[in-house]
Amino acid sequence: MPSPLPRPLARPGRLLPALSLFLLGTLLALSPLQASAAVGWSDSLAEGVKQARATGKPIFVVFRCVR
Repeated sequence: MPSPLPRPLARPGRLLPALSLFLLGTLLALSPLQASAAVGWSDSLAEGVKQARATGKPIFVVFRCVR
């Protein structure tokens, strides 16, 4: 005879790890959005080097060929 109570969608022991993984993934996916707002990009190599020396931070340079 079937049980009159509905069957749960997920087992209680598996719901918390799945929810935790989902929340962690969401936080990791959204963190670059917050970090990119704080990054100040410069189009000038001289200005970038000057700013890197003043702050003591490393510099990331990308050379592109634009026609």
